[in-house]
Amino acid sequence: MATTVQGREGVLDPILAKKRRVFTRTLRKVMREERELSNAEMAAMFEDDGDLGTAMRRMLLSEEQ
Repeated sequence: MATTVQGREGVLDPILAKKRRVFTRTLRKVMREERELSNAEMAAMFEDDGDLGTAMRRMLLSEEQ
């Protein structure tokens, strides 16, 4: 079952959902392998743009607690 996310125009976009999952998986893998940066430091790299950047910041900061 494909997960969909709401795009900027309000349309469900399965392609964006897949890209987000791949990006998140890749980021977590890099963080596990390297662990040179804390989650807070990684979160600081993402802009608070109201979309993917915000979601990544929230995920990283929640994992650190």
